[in-house]
Amino acid sequence: MLSRLLFCCVALLATLWLVDATGAQQLWPPAIEEPSFGNPRQNRGPGAYFAWYKIVAIVLVYLPWTLFAARVNRDLLKWGNVLGMSVSNWNSLIVGSFVLAFFLTITIPWFWASYPLLVIAAILPPYLYRVIRKGKVKSSDTIRFQMQGGAALANAAPPMQQDMGPTIEFIPAGEDAELRKKRLILARQSPSFVLLKELIARAAESRADLVMLDYTQGGVAARMQVDGAWHLLPNLDRETGDPLLISLKHLAGLNPADRKTRQVGTLRYKWAEKAIKSAGIEVTSQGIPTGERVIVKLLAAISRQMNLGELGMLEPMQQALKDALNQPGIVIISSPPQMGLTSTWRAALQAADRMTRDCVAIAVEGLA
Repeated sequence: MLSRLLFCCVALLATLWLVDATGAQQLWPPAIEEPSFGNPRQNRGPGAYFAWYKIVAIVLVYLPWTLFAARVNRDLLKWGNVLGMSVSNWNSLIVGSFVLAFFLTITIPWFWASYPLLVIAAILPPYLYRVIRKGKVKSSDTIRFQMQGGAALANAAPPMQQDMGPTIEFIPAGEDAELRKKRLILARQSPSFVLLKELIARAAESRADLVMLDYTQGGVAARMQVDGAWHLLPNLDRETGDPLLISLKHLAGLNPADRKTRQVGTLRYKWAEKAIKSAGIEVTSQGIPTGERVIVKLLAAISRQMNLGELGMLEPMQQALKDALNQPGIVIISSPPQMGLTSTWRAALQAADRMTRDCVAIAVEGLA
């Protein structure tokens, strides 16, 4: 950069000297006029000299202009295609306008009248570029995203297949850190590891208590239990379902090769996007006459309690229940097993005025 700057300064001084020499020869009157009679008259100095203060004034404009032009050129080379601004056109405008103003400044006899042209040519084009660039960035979310790092991310190496899908982080079974790491590596090597994350994510979002996978010779039937009711999930083929089960058994500390004996294991997972800091999963596998059945029990899939509205109760019914809860009398909340009694009971506790009400739970077992 310094060498270029010195070269430009030398070229500028050489140009000034040439202009001064030619101007002295063609435009200036002779230094001493020899009249036909009388004494010689001196019209001007000997010539071939510079006004140093004018040169300093030009250099004081020229040096900042080189910095402005270099900065604009670097920015155009980096973001010109993204901004839709031509590198050659803007460089031609910035350099061409300054060169034109420079020659006007050194050729017009009234220096202080032409000098402002040089100042304007040095400042206006870079400032105009800055204004247009800022407007383009402000008006386009795509440009702003790319300039803030999206372009670098797009050119980066693509993410691994195992890192795609929901951002769930599994914590395998085991007390030893090296053993957990080994089990996680084995689970991530499965081609259905992302599908396993999607299955757990769907169950957690649906507030499911259980997920059942029935492996038969023809495929895998999947369903999940939400508040005691079973809901069907898309069936899987064995080519997809078997690797999913291998990943799940590795994480739970089970033997993937054993498809007959009963096995029980646990693991945990975290899901920051859903505010799940630590949730447990219990995996039970058992061989059956038609193949193998796997029960995935979500021990703590959600991190907050849902209210009556989120459980699906309509507003008029919510108001009627709240009125009944907050006046003299008894309100009974009951349900068959595995039919959402716990969720409804907790939501009712939230709706009741517990400063003035008493809440009692009665568990009855052994009824048909």
